[in-house]
Amino acid sequence: MPKSPWSPVSTPAAVWTVRRQAEASVLANILLGGCKAAAVALSGSLAVVASLIESSLQLLSGFVVWRASQKTRRRFRYSYPQGRTRLEPVAIVVLAVVMATATVQMLVRSGGEATVALAQSAGSNRSVRNVGLQVECRCGDVGNCSVGVSELTPTVVALVGASVAVKAVLLIACLASSRTRGSHSGRILAVAHFNDIVCSSLALGSAAAARYLWPYLDPIGAAVIALFIAQSWIRILLHQIRLLTGRCADHKLLQLLIFASANHSPLITGVCSATAFHHGVQCLAEVSIQLAPDTPLRLAHDVAEKLQQRLEQIEGIERAFVHPHCGDRPCEHKVV
Repeated sequence: MPKSPWSPVSTPAAVWTVRRQAEASVLANILLGGCKAAAVALSGSLAVVASLIESSLQLLSGFVVWRASQKTRRRFRYSYPQGRTRLEPVAIVVLAVVMATATVQMLVRSGGEATVALAQSAGSNRSVRNVGLQVECRCGDVGNCSVGVSELTPTVVALVGASVAVKAVLLIACLASSRTRGSHSGRILAVAHFNDIVCSSLALGSAAAARYLWPYLDPIGAAVIALFIAQSWIRILLHQIRLLTGRCADHKLLQLLIFASANHSPLITGVCSATAFHHGVQCLAEVSIQLAPDTPLRLAHDVAEKLQQRLEQIEGIERAFVHPHCGDRPCEHKVV
Protein backbone atom coordinates (compact mmCIF):
# COMPACT_ATOMS: atom_id res chain seq x y z
CA MET A 1 0.00 0.00 0.00
CA PRO A 2 1.55 3.35 -1.00
CA LYS A 3 2.37 5.80 1.73
CA SER A 4 0.01 8.76 2.06
CA PRO A 5 1.67 12.19 1.86
CA TRP A 6 -0.36 13.22 4.91
CA SER A 7 0.80 10.28 7.01
CA PRO A 8 2.81 11.10 10.15
CA VAL A 9 6.49 11.80 9.59
CA SER A 10 7.52 8.89 11.82
CA THR A 11 5.33 6.18 13.30
CA PRO A 12 6.25 4.48 16.62
CA ALA A 13 7.08 1.25 14.77
CA ALA A 14 9.39 3.07 12.35
CA VAL A 15 11.09 4.96 15.19
CA TRP A 16 11.63 1.69 17.09
CA THR A 17 13.07 -0.01 14.00
CA VAL A 18 15.48 2.84 13.22
CA ARG A 19 16.57 3.02 16.85
CA ARG A 20 17.36 -0.70 16.89
CA GLN A 21 19.24 -0.42 13.60
CA ALA A 22 21.25 2.53 14.90
CA GLU A 23 22.14 0.62 18.08
CA ALA A 24 23.14 -2.43 16.03
CA SER A 25 25.27 -0.20 13.77
CA VAL A 26 27.08 1.37 16.72
CA LEU A 27 27.76 -2.03 18.29
CA ALA A 28 28.95 -3.43 14.95
CA ASN A 29 31.24 -0.43 14.37
CA ILE A 30 32.83 -0.89 17.80
CA LEU A 31 33.44 -4.62 17.31
CA LEU A 32 34.55 -4.32 13.69
CA GLY A 33 36.79 -1.38 14.57
CA GLY A 34 38.61 -3.69 16.97
CA CYS A 35 38.88 -6.32 14.25
CA LYS A 36 40.35 -3.80 11.81
CA ALA A 37 42.79 -2.54 14.44
CA ALA A 38 43.99 -6.11 14.90
CA ALA A 39 44.26 -6.47 11.11
CA VAL A 40 46.37 -3.30 10.94
CA ALA A 41 48.69 -4.61 13.66
CA LEU A 42 49.09 -7.93 11.85
CA SER A 43 49.41 -6.65 8.28
CA GLY A 44 50.88 -3.15 8.49
CA SER A 45 48.90 -2.24 5.38
CA LEU A 46 48.20 1.44 4.71
CA ALA A 47 44.99 0.51 2.90
CA VAL A 48 43.72 -1.30 5.99
CA VAL A 49 44.73 1.74 8.06
CA ALA A 50 42.59 3.93 5.78
CA SER A 51 39.69 1.52 6.20
CA LEU A 52 40.17 1.65 9.99
CA ILE A 53 40.08 5.45 9.86
CA GLU A 54 36.82 5.29 7.91
CA SER A 55 35.27 2.98 10.50
CA SER A 56 36.47 5.17 13.37
CA LEU A 57 35.09 8.31 11.76
CA GLN A 58 31.82 6.53 11.06
CA LEU A 59 31.56 5.58 14.73
CA LEU A 60 32.31 9.18 15.69
CA SER A 61 29.69 10.47 13.25
CA GLY A 62 27.08 8.10 14.66
CA PHE A 63 27.78 9.31 18.18
CA VAL A 64 27.67 12.99 17.17
CA VAL A 65 24.39 12.61 15.25
CA TRP A 66 22.86 10.60 18.10
CA ARG A 67 23.90 13.23 20.64
CA ALA A 68 22.63 16.06 18.43
CA SER A 69 19.25 14.37 17.93
CA GLN A 70 19.05 13.78 21.69
CA LYS A 71 19.69 17.48 22.31
CA THR A 72 17.10 18.39 19.67
CA ARG A 73 14.37 16.44 21.46
CA ARG A 74 14.92 18.45 24.65
CA ARG A 75 12.73 21.53 24.43
CA PHE A 76 13.68 24.89 25.95
CA ARG A 77 10.55 26.96 25.53
CA TYR A 78 12.07 30.36 26.27
CA SER A 79 15.62 29.93 24.97
CA TYR A 80 14.60 28.06 21.78
CA PRO A 81 10.88 28.74 21.21
CA GLN A 82 10.84 26.89 17.86
CA GLY A 83 13.07 24.03 18.94
CA ARG A 84 16.63 23.16 17.94
CA THR A 85 15.97 21.19 14.78
CA ARG A 86 18.96 22.78 13.00
CA LEU A 87 21.41 21.45 15.58
CA GLU A 88 21.75 18.12 13.76
CA PRO A 89 22.74 19.57 10.34
CA VAL A 90 25.15 21.98 12.05
CA ALA A 91 26.77 19.02 13.82
CA ILE A 92 27.02 17.18 10.50
CA VAL A 93 28.75 20.19 8.90
CA VAL A 94 31.35 20.33 11.69
CA LEU A 95 31.82 16.57 11.48
CA ALA A 96 32.27 16.68 7.70
CA VAL A 97 35.04 19.26 8.07
CA VAL A 98 36.81 17.06 10.64
CA MET A 99 36.51 14.00 8.40
CA ALA A 100 37.77 15.86 5.34
CA THR A 101 40.81 16.98 7.34
CA ALA A 102 41.51 13.41 8.47
CA THR A 103 41.31 12.06 4.92
CA VAL A 104 43.65 14.79 3.67
CA GLN A 105 46.18 13.68 6.28
CA MET A 106 45.79 10.11 5.05
CA LEU A 107 46.34 11.26 1.47
CA VAL A 108 49.53 13.10 2.48
CA ARG A 109 50.83 10.03 4.32
CA SER A 110 50.11 7.52 1.55
CA GLY A 111 51.18 9.85 -1.25
CA GLY A 112 54.37 10.81 0.57
CA GLU A 113 55.35 7.21 1.22
CA ALA A 114 54.68 6.19 -2.37
CA THR A 115 56.64 9.19 -3.70
CA VAL A 116 59.65 8.51 -1.51
CA ALA A 117 59.66 4.81 -2.33
CA LEU A 118 59.29 5.36 -6.07
CA ALA A 119 62.07 7.93 -6.07
CA GLN A 120 64.37 5.55 -4.20
CA SER A 121 63.54 2.68 -6.52
CA ALA A 122 64.52 4.93 -9.44
CA GLY A 123 67.87 5.53 -7.74
CA SER A 124 67.37 9.27 -7.22
CA ASN A 125 68.33 10.07 -3.64
CA ARG A 126 68.31 13.76 -4.48
CA SER A 127 64.66 13.51 -5.51
CA VAL A 128 63.90 11.79 -2.23
CA ARG A 129 65.47 14.62 -0.25
CA ASN A 130 63.69 17.32 -2.25
CA VAL A 131 60.16 16.00 -2.44
CA GLY A 132 59.22 18.41 0.35
CA LEU A 133 57.22 15.88 2.39
CA GLN A 134 57.95 14.94 5.97
CA VAL A 135 57.35 11.21 5.71
CA GLU A 136 58.11 8.68 8.41
CA CYS A 137 59.33 5.67 6.47
CA ARG A 138 58.57 2.21 7.75
CA CYS A 139 62.20 1.22 7.74
CA GLY A 140 63.28 4.41 9.56
CA ASP A 141 65.84 5.34 6.88
CA VAL A 142 64.74 7.75 4.19
CA GLY A 143 67.86 7.19 2.18
CA ASN A 144 67.12 3.48 1.82
CA CYS A 145 63.34 3.59 1.99
CA SER A 146 61.03 1.23 0.17
CA VAL A 147 57.44 0.23 0.55
CA GLY A 148 57.12 -2.64 2.98
CA VAL A 149 55.13 -5.59 1.71
CA SER A 150 52.01 -6.08 3.82
CA GLU A 151 51.59 -9.37 5.64
CA LEU A 152 48.36 -10.81 4.28
CA THR A 153 47.80 -13.72 6.64
CA PRO A 154 44.57 -15.79 6.78
CA THR A 155 43.76 -14.04 10.06
CA VAL A 156 43.86 -10.63 8.36
CA VAL A 157 41.65 -11.86 5.52
CA ALA A 158 39.19 -13.34 8.02
CA LEU A 159 39.01 -10.14 10.08
CA VAL A 160 38.42 -7.83 7.11
CA GLY A 161 36.10 -10.35 5.42
CA ALA A 162 34.01 -10.59 8.59
CA SER A 163 33.67 -6.81 8.55
CA VAL A 164 32.38 -6.89 4.97
CA ALA A 165 29.92 -9.71 5.75
CA VAL A 166 28.46 -8.03 8.85
CA LYS A 167 28.09 -4.70 7.06
CA ALA A 168 26.37 -6.43 4.13
CA VAL A 169 23.76 -7.90 6.50
CA LEU A 170 23.17 -4.49 8.11
CA LEU A 171 22.94 -2.87 4.66
CA ILE A 172 20.21 -5.29 3.57
CA ALA A 173 18.27 -4.69 6.80
CA CYS A 174 18.46 -0.89 6.44
CA LEU A 175 17.44 -0.99 2.77
CA ALA A 176 14.44 -3.17 3.61
CA SER A 177 13.42 -0.78 6.38
CA SER A 178 13.76 2.33 4.21
CA ARG A 179 11.62 0.78 1.46
CA THR A 180 8.83 -0.58 3.67
CA ARG A 181 8.63 2.29 6.18
CA GLY A 182 10.06 5.18 4.16
CA SER A 183 12.66 5.92 6.85
CA HIS A 184 15.14 8.70 6.01
CA SER A 185 17.42 7.64 8.86
CA GLY A 186 17.39 4.09 7.49
CA ARG A 187 18.65 5.38 4.15
CA ILE A 188 21.45 7.31 5.87
CA LEU A 189 22.52 4.19 7.77
CA ALA A 190 22.40 2.19 4.53
CA VAL A 191 24.73 4.69 2.81
CA ALA A 192 27.15 4.50 5.74
CA HIS A 193 27.19 0.69 5.61
CA PHE A 194 27.71 0.74 1.83
CA ASN A 195 30.69 3.09 2.20
CA ASP A 196 32.20 0.80 4.81
CA ILE A 197 31.76 -2.22 2.54
CA VAL A 198 33.47 -0.40 -0.34
CA CYS A 199 36.38 0.75 1.85
CA SER A 200 36.90 -2.67 3.45
CA SER A 201 36.79 -4.41 0.07
CA LEU A 202 39.26 -1.93 -1.42
CA ALA A 203 41.55 -2.35 1.59
CA LEU A 204 41.55 -6.14 1.29
CA GLY A 205 42.05 -6.00 -2.48
CA SER A 206 44.87 -3.45 -2.22
CA ALA A 207 46.66 -5.44 0.47
CA ALA A 208 46.40 -8.62 -1.61
CA ALA A 209 47.56 -6.87 -4.79
CA ALA A 210 50.49 -5.29 -2.93
CA ARG A 211 51.47 -8.67 -1.51
CA TYR A 212 51.37 -10.65 -4.74
CA LEU A 213 51.61 -8.11 -7.61
CA TRP A 214 53.18 -4.71 -6.88
CA PRO A 215 54.08 -3.33 -3.42
CA TYR A 216 53.13 0.24 -4.37
CA LEU A 217 49.47 -0.75 -4.75
CA ASP A 218 49.11 -0.61 -0.95
CA PRO A 219 49.67 3.18 -0.57
CA ILE A 220 47.82 3.74 -3.84
CA GLY A 221 44.86 1.80 -2.45
CA ALA A 222 45.03 3.84 0.76
CA ALA A 223 44.92 7.04 -1.31
CA VAL A 224 41.92 5.76 -3.29
CA ILE A 225 40.08 4.94 -0.05
CA ALA A 226 40.91 8.39 1.36
CA LEU A 227 39.62 10.05 -1.83
CA PHE A 228 36.44 7.98 -1.66
CA ILE A 229 35.84 9.03 1.96
CA ALA A 230 36.66 12.67 1.17
CA GLN A 231 34.29 12.96 -1.79
CA SER A 232 31.51 11.27 0.18
CA TRP A 233 31.76 13.70 3.07
CA ILE A 234 32.27 16.73 0.83
CA ARG A 235 28.97 15.86 -0.87
CA ILE A 236 27.31 15.59 2.54
CA LEU A 237 28.84 18.93 3.56
CA LEU A 238 27.59 20.75 0.45
CA HIS A 239 24.13 19.21 0.84
CA GLN A 240 23.84 20.29 4.48
CA ILE A 241 25.03 23.81 3.63
CA ARG A 242 22.29 24.08 1.00
CA LEU A 243 19.71 22.99 3.57
CA LEU A 244 20.92 25.49 6.16
CA THR A 245 20.98 28.43 3.74
CA GLY A 246 17.27 28.24 2.86
CA ARG A 247 17.27 26.37 -0.43
CA CYS A 248 13.90 26.01 -2.13
CA ALA A 249 12.04 22.77 -1.48
CA ASP A 250 11.52 20.13 -4.13
CA HIS A 251 8.99 21.06 -6.83
CA LYS A 252 6.88 18.00 -5.97
CA LEU A 253 6.46 19.31 -2.44
CA LEU A 254 5.42 22.71 -3.82
CA GLN A 255 2.87 21.05 -6.11
CA LEU A 256 1.51 19.10 -3.14
CA LEU A 257 1.17 22.32 -1.13
CA ILE A 258 -0.78 24.02 -3.91
CA PHE A 259 -3.01 20.99 -4.49
CA ALA A 260 -3.76 20.55 -0.77
CA SER A 261 -4.52 24.26 -0.34
CA ALA A 262 -6.75 24.57 -3.41
CA ASN A 263 -8.84 21.52 -2.46
CA HIS A 264 -9.01 22.08 1.28
CA SER A 265 -12.32 23.96 1.49
CA PRO A 266 -14.96 25.28 -0.92
CA LEU A 267 -14.55 28.68 0.74
CA ILE A 268 -11.08 28.97 -0.81
CA THR A 269 -11.44 30.60 -4.22
CA GLY A 270 -7.77 30.46 -5.16
CA VAL A 271 -4.18 30.09 -4.04
CA CYS A 272 -2.29 33.36 -4.35
CA SER A 273 1.17 32.01 -3.57
CA ALA A 274 2.86 28.96 -2.09
CA THR A 275 6.50 28.76 -1.10
CA ALA A 276 8.55 26.22 0.84
CA PHE A 277 12.21 26.42 1.75
CA HIS A 278 14.55 24.38 3.87
CA HIS A 279 15.00 25.33 7.50
CA GLY A 280 17.54 22.63 8.21
CA VAL A 281 16.43 19.09 7.35
CA GLN A 282 12.74 20.03 7.32
CA CYS A 283 11.00 22.85 5.44
CA LEU A 284 9.00 25.94 6.30
CA ALA A 285 5.94 26.55 4.13
CA GLU A 286 4.01 29.77 3.49
CA VAL A 287 0.70 29.70 1.65
CA SER A 288 -1.57 32.64 0.80
CA ILE A 289 -5.19 31.70 0.06
CA GLN A 290 -7.94 33.78 -1.48
CA LEU A 291 -11.35 33.94 0.22
CA ALA A 292 -14.58 35.68 -0.74
CA PRO A 293 -14.79 39.31 0.49
CA ASP A 294 -17.92 38.55 2.55
CA THR A 295 -16.38 35.60 4.42
CA PRO A 296 -16.91 36.00 8.20
CA LEU A 297 -13.75 36.43 10.24
CA ARG A 298 -14.37 33.31 12.32
CA LEU A 299 -14.83 31.15 9.23
CA ALA A 300 -11.70 32.58 7.62
CA HIS A 301 -9.72 31.85 10.78
CA ASP A 302 -11.03 28.27 11.03
CA VAL A 303 -10.26 27.54 7.37
CA ALA A 304 -6.71 28.90 7.65
CA GLU A 305 -6.03 27.08 10.93
CA LYS A 306 -7.25 23.69 9.70
CA LEU A 307 -5.28 24.11 6.48
CA GLN A 308 -2.17 24.90 8.51
CA GLN A 309 -2.62 21.74 10.56
CA ARG A 310 -3.13 19.70 7.40
CA LEU A 311 -0.03 21.09 5.73
CA GLU A 312 2.10 20.37 8.79
CA GLN A 313 1.16 16.69 8.49
CA ILE A 314 2.94 16.49 5.13
CA GLU A 315 6.27 14.73 5.40
CA GLY A 316 9.09 17.25 5.16
CA ILE A 317 7.10 20.23 6.48
CA GLU A 318 8.25 21.35 9.91
CA ARG A 319 5.99 24.38 10.18
CA ALA A 320 3.39 25.97 7.91
CA PHE A 321 2.00 29.50 7.82
CA VAL A 322 -1.31 30.20 6.08
CA HIS A 323 -2.34 33.77 5.23
CA PRO A 324 -6.00 34.31 4.25
CA HIS A 325 -6.74 37.27 1.96
CA CYS A 326 -9.97 38.80 0.78
CA GLY A 327 -8.60 41.53 -1.48
CA ASP A 328 -7.52 41.34 -5.09
CA ARG A 329 -3.80 41.35 -4.30
CA PRO A 330 -2.28 40.00 -1.08
CA CYS A 331 0.39 41.92 0.74
CA GLU A 332 3.90 40.61 0.20
CA HIS A 333 6.73 40.41 2.70
CA LYS A 334 9.71 42.70 2.30
CA VAL A 335 12.48 41.47 0.05
CA VAL A 336 15.58 40.40 2.01
